[in-house]
Amino acid sequence: MFLQKLESVKIISRLLRLLIAPIAVFSFYAHIAHAEDIEPWDPVPIPAPTPAATPAPILERVESQKDQIFEGAKNKPPFSLEAAKQCEQELKERRISFSVKDQISDEKGCIVERPLSITQLSGGIALSSEMTLRCEVVLAMDDWTKNIVRPSAKLHLEQDITSLKTSTSYHCRTRNNKPGGKISEHGFANGVDITGFELADETVINVSSSADTLIDKQISVSNFRAAVRAGACAYFTTVLGPGTNATHQDHFHFDLAYRKSGYRLCE
Repeated sequence: MFLQKLESVKIISRLLRLLIAPIAVFSFYAHIAHAEDIEPWDPVPIPAPTPAATPAPILERVESQKDQIFEGAKNKPPFSLEAAKQCEQELKERRISFSVKDQISDEKGCIVERPLSITQLSGGIALSSEMTLRCEVVLAMDDWTKNIVRPSAKLHLEQDITSLKTSTSYHCRTRNNKPGGKISEHGFANGVDITGFELADETVINVSSSADTLIDKQISVSNFRAAVRAGACAYFTTVLGPGTNATHQDHFHFDLAYRKSGYRLCE
């Protein structure tokens, strides 16, 4: 009896193996077929090399080079066409002859929106050379000449002046010609250099004492120089001259430098 049962179990076991084998084979091939439809694993892409920096446009490079020579017009005086025309009307009322020139715009950064050409101030006081200046500078020169220079000449030298010996007006350069510095006020026609004064008897009083010819009136001449120099501080925001530095040993430099704080430099 026991042997019959054992034989039955063996038979059933064989039948099960026969049934399971085809299913296993089918499952194996079905897995392979499905695996072919799976996308292969993609490795993390290697970052592309950083592109080389694009060279700056030529215009930008030129601007950079320009800034190495001139700091630009950071110190440029403000401009208003309405104010300029009002100033010119004042010149006409004082009977100062002038002409309006074309705008000056230098590639280095110097600019003068409405420059004036002038050779004479009010009262017939001549300028020894044609000057290119902003209108406001012309007015300041005229005020200084009328209110300071002429009375001082009569007080200390007992005669009037007929001419101002002028030097530089507009000139596009840096301050004291130093590379990399700010633009000089001359670069905005905002400054003027004066080397001397001609009297009614044609005697010339130079700003530099080294060229004095009036030895017998040396004290009077020195007082005159001191008076006109000090008086200029009432009309200009910058007054420089002999003793300031080596570049101003032979002339007065006056300008209307625009300073936000409003202070004046008188040396």
